[in-house]
Amino acid sequence: MLSRTSSKEDIFEDLKVIKDLEEFKNLSDVIVANRHEDILDDVKEKSLYSRYLSFRCIDEDNNNEKKKILVTGGAGFVGSHLCERLVQDKNNDVYSLDNYFTGSKNNHVDNVTYIEGLTSDIAKLINFNPDMLYHLGEYSRVEQSFDDIEKVWRYNKNGIFAVLEFVRKAGCKILYAGSSTKFGDGGLGRSASP
Repeated sequence: MLSRTSSKEDIFEDLKVIKDLEEFKNLSDVIVANRHEDILDDVKEKSLYSRYLSFRCIDEDNNNEKKKILVTGGAGFVGSHLCERLVQDKNNDVYSLDNYFTGSKNNHVDNVTYIEGLTSDIAKLINFNPDMLYHLGEYSRVEQSFDDIEKVWRYNKNGIFAVLEFVRKAGCKILYAGSSTKFGDGGLGRSASP
């Protein structure tokens, strides 16, 4: 594992190969010791970010109880990688809510329950209280969003409001992550807004 004086480059390489919770905790200690908390802002490979999220979930909720985990956007690129990692823990029941606007059924992962629908309808579609909700599923195409403001408004504004209201009523944890603008096109779209 890394020494306590590791560079960001060393941490990136380690993040690619960590295999278990103990290695993740060691890597987290290295990040904090070297004041590299901003490293996630620099991660350019989305699969690394989903690995980080999944280990963080396991770290926070590490016990033997079955956890119900809901991933909105679980059929997308980042969401499917997150689902893939989450189902490796046999203590997780993983569910995905996706409208398949950009996600694909080709990204489905074994042992994940897929529910098709909009996040704005989450309260109608989800009939259980998850322990954790990873909110990745909204309209994520910045350039195209300028041509379809109504859809962006419906998916993003109505969707996030419904998700937050669902989380409040369910009393579960939520982790929101949006990365398309930050990572897409080398970050050139960071200042763009629909």
